Amino acid sequence: GGQRIWRHPQGFNAMMEMIRDWVRMLPLSGELSSVGSSSASSTGGVRLGLVQFSGDPNSVNPATGGVVNSALRTPPTVGSGGRLSGDLAQLESDVTWHEDNYMGQFRFIEEGLKMAADMLTNDSPLDGRRRIVIVITDGLLLDGNRLTSVRAKLQQLQVITFGISVRKLAPHSPEDDAADAALKPVVSENADDHFMSLTMDEIPEEVLTGLCDPNKKWGEFVSAVGGGSAGTGNGTIPCVQLDGKITCNRNIGCMWSDTTLSCGATPCHDHCDQANCEDDLGNHCMFDAATQSCTKKRPCGHTAAPDCWRDAECMWENSTCVEKPCQHEDEEPCLLDADGCVWDSVEKTCTPELCQKLTSKVGCDDLADVCIWDTTGNVCKPKRCLSCPAGNKTCCESPDNQLWCDYTTSNTCVEKRCVGYVDELLCSSATESQCKWDPTTSPGTCREKYCAKFNETTCELEPVCVWDFGVCDTKRCEDVHEHCACTTDPSCFWHDGTCVDVHYGACPTMDIVVLLDGSASMTQSFGRHPNGYYALIEMLKDWVSLLPLAGDLGAAGKDPTKYPSGSARISIVQFSGDKNLAGTNSALVSADGAKGRLSGYVPELRQDLSFQEHNHVAKDTFLNEALDMAVGQLSGPLYPVDGRKKIVLVLLGSPVMDESMLSGPLGKIQAIGAHLVGIVVRRSDSHATLDNDAEASLKPIVTEPTDAHFKNIAIDNLKEEVFDKWCNPSTAWGSWLVDLKT
Repeated sequence: GGQRIWRHPQGFNAMMEMIRDWVRMLPLSGELSSVGSSSASSTGGVRLGLVQFSGDPNSVNPATGGVVNSALRTPPTVGSGGRLSGDLAQLESDVTWHEDNYMGQFRFIEEGLKMAADMLTNDSPLDGRRRIVIVITDGLLLDGNRLTSVRAKLQQLQVITFGISVRKLAPHSPEDDAADAALKPVVSENADDHFMSLTMDEIPEEVLTGLCDPNKKWGEFVSAVGGGSAGTGNGTIPCVQLDGKITCNRNIGCMWSDTTLSCGATPCHDHCDQANCEDDLGNHCMFDAATQSCTKKRPCGHTAAPDCWRDAECMWENSTCVEKPCQHEDEEPCLLDADGCVWDSVEKTCTPELCQKLTSKVGCDDLADVCIWDTTGNVCKPKRCLSCPAGNKTCCESPDNQLWCDYTTSNTCVEKRCVGYVDELLCSSATESQCKWDPTTSPGTCREKYCAKFNETTCELEPVCVWDFGVCDTKRCEDVHEHCACTTDPSCFWHDGTCVDVHYGACPTMDIVVLLDGSASMTQSFGRHPNGYYALIEMLKDWVSLLPLAGDLGAAGKDPTKYPSGSARISIVQFSGDKNLAGTNSALVSADGAKGRLSGYVPELRQDLSFQEHNHVAKDTFLNEALDMAVGQLSGPLYPVDGRKKIVLVLLGSPVMDESMLSGPLGKIQAIGAHLVGIVVRRSDSHATLDNDAEASLKPIVTEPTDAHFKNIAIDNLKEEVFDKWCNPSTAWGSWLVDLKT
C-alpha cells in the first residue's frame, strides 16, 4: 500500500483520503464510540470502525504460528478509541491517525480480522442491523491458510464480508491474479458476489458510494430490498437466515422456536381478520389498521422505563428498552443460541458468554474487569479465580468458583489444573494428555484425569490406574494380562487369550475406514462441546483405545497370519473441500502415524487423530474423493484375503454437496463387499433443519438394510448408541457385523 498505485504516488494515503471523503458523505448515526452496544437501531444511521493490518514475518508466536502485532486501531485517547463510531469528528481523527501511523510491512490479516470481529462483538447490538467487514488490499495475503476460525467467527456474527483487490494498473497482471485468489476465500459466500478487483479510482463509485444502492453489486446484499420476510434495519432478510433468538425475535416478521431451534415466520401472518389477530396473545400479535394485516408486536418496544421493567423479557439500558439476552429456561436452546450463551447446570440458568467469544487480546483487554487473555492457548477466558483477592478463602470456595478454583496454602486462589483450557483441542494437548474434557456438567470443562495426580510409585497402588509411557493413566482391559484378573472385572471380557472391553468381546476381524466430516459446520458448539469437530476426534481417540486392535503398524500391509480372530484395524480420512474448486482435493489423511493406511496400533492411530485435530479443513462438505480413498484402502494387491469385514463409517454434520458424483465410488464399495455405515451427528437432541437435510443426503447411500446401517443421533449419545454397540449382536446395529452376514 505504500508504493505508487495508478495515478496516486502513495496508495495507502490515497485510500485513506477516499475513506475520509466517504465518511463525510455517509448518513452517520451521530453516536460517539462510547455508546458501544447501546447504539439505537432507530437512528437508522451508520457507524464505522477502522483497522489497519500489516506485520513482520519474523514476529511469530511460537505457540500458534501466527504473526503478532500485525493489526492496529486507534488508541483509547484518539478519535473513536479503536471502536465503532457514528461521529464525524471521531472518525476523521481516526483517518488522520492511521495516515500518521502507516505500518508499511507485509500483508498478514489474521489479527486484523480478529480485531474486526471483536469490535462487532463488543459494540454492535443484536437488533437486526447490517454487520459488514470490507477488506482492502493491493497484494497477496500471506496468512490465508490461518483464517478458517476467524472466518467462521464472522459468519457466526452474521457479518457480510466483502473484499477489494486493488490493482496498480488497469490490466490484470499475474500478481493481481494471485492476490485475487488469496482474497476470495476470505469473503462471504458466494465469493464472486462479494469480491471485486478494481483500480484505485474505481473504488469510490463501485464500492463506497454504491454500498447501499440496491442496483450496485454489493448494495444488493447490504440493502436486500425485496424477497425477504423479516424487517432488518432499512431492508428485509428471510427469517431462515437469522441465527439466534434475539436477532430473530427483533424482526417483526419472524419468531424463534425453542422446539426446532430455528427462526421462522411469525404465526401472526396467518390471521386474516382483526378479531383472530388480537385474540392471539401467545404469539404477541397486533392488527395494523393501516395495512389491514396482522403482524407481531416489536419486542421490548416500550418507551418508558417502568413499562420496560414490567416486561419479564426486557431491561432498561441507556434510556432504551432492550431484550434481555439468553432468556432460555432449558439447557439445549441456551447452548445452541447463536448469540453466545452459557448454561449453568448447578443454578439452572442461562447467561451471556462474555469472554470466550472474543478472539484477540485487544478485545479481551477491553473487558479486563471480568476477562483475562491466556497467552498459552491465545484465548480470552473468564477471570474467575484471579478475581478473588489473596486471603479471601470464602470467595475462592464459593459455589461460583468451587469447580474451577483451589485455595492454596499460600492463601491465594488459583485455577485447578486443566480447567483453564477452553476447548477439547487445548485440553487434550495439555501436559501429555493428562487432561480430559468433562461434559457431565455445563458448561463443559477440561478436568485433570483421576490417575494423573499419581507418580510411578503411587500409580501402581491404584487399582484403576496403570503406569504407561511415563505417565499414570486409566487402566484399560488390554492392560490386564491374567485370565482371572480379567474375568473378575465386570467391564472386561477374556477373548482368545486377550482381555478386551466387554462391549467389544464379540467383534469379528474387521477393517474400518472412518470418514470424518471436516466442514465448517463442525466448528459450532455441539451440546456441551465448544467445537463439534474436536469433540468427534476425542471420541474417536477413546474408541480406538477400547477396540480389540490387531496391534500391527500401518506399514504391515498384507500378512493374514498377523491378524488373530476378532482384531481390528482403523484408518481416518477427513473430508471437506472448497466449492469454488468443485470439491477437488477434498480428502485428507495424516502425514504422521499410519500415513493414510489401516493400522491396528494405538499410538499410531493417536498420531493420525492428532494430525487431523490440528489440520481441520473447515470448508464445504464434499464426500466423493474420501469414498474413493476408502475403496483404495480396503482393496488392492496388498489387502489380505481372509474374510474380514470391510466397513466405511461416515460421520456427517451437514448435507453432502456432491451427491450427484457418488454413484462411482458407491458402486466400488459394493463391488469389494464393504458395508457403508452412515451417522448424522446432531448438535442437540432436537432435529434441526440442517440435521434433516444431512439425513436426506446420507441415508439413501448407506448399505441395505438401511435401519441397520444408519443413525441420526445427538453427539453425546454417539458413544453409548454407536461405538459401545458396534459389536453387540443383539442389536440391529451389530447383528450384520457379528453374524458375518454379507
